[in-house]
Amino acid sequence: MDKEILIAIIGGLVTIVVGLITAFASYIGAIRGSKLQIEKDQQAMVLQRDADRKKRQLEYNEEIRYRRELIERIISHEIKDNFLKIKSDTFEREVLYSDNVKDVSIFFRKDFSFVEFDQAKYELIKYQSDKVSEVMLIYDAFKIIKRREMLKNFTPDELRELRKAYLICKERYS
Repeated sequence: MDKEILIAIIGGLVTIVVGLITAFASYIGAIRGSKLQIEKDQQAMVLQRDADRKKRQLEYNEEIRYRRELIERIISHEIKDNFLKIKSDTFEREVLYSDNVKDVSIFFRKDFSFVEFDQAKYELIKYQSDKVSEVMLIYDAFKIIKRREMLKNFTPDELRELRKAYLICKERYS
């Protein structure tokens, strides 16, 4: 064989080996690069998903807060109207700040309104707050008044609830 052919064959083999090594290195590099890009995209997706979740949670919390405040505002008007029906200096003097109320004969008007409360009570119980607890206490007192009609018919526990509800109403709705 001629020297030139041998050099050409060796040169061709070296070129093929270098080409194979280059192709293999390119393949490995492409795989690693793809994996890195996939990981980076996954991290970006996780960050975006977390940001979207936080945004949705904030929107949900804001909606809940708005609905609760709206319900409380609507009900507060009804509470004020009902409270003004029982509010009196005589009641405060002889019942609220007195220990002996059995001798006091106060007859309560029975025309309380429960329309707004009855419509919103199932929505209200979804929210846990001091204000909701106060609203429930106040309406319980109104219902006791409606049921008992006269002060002398109240049990000591009912009278205690009435006093507590009355003081809350006096503070918030007078």
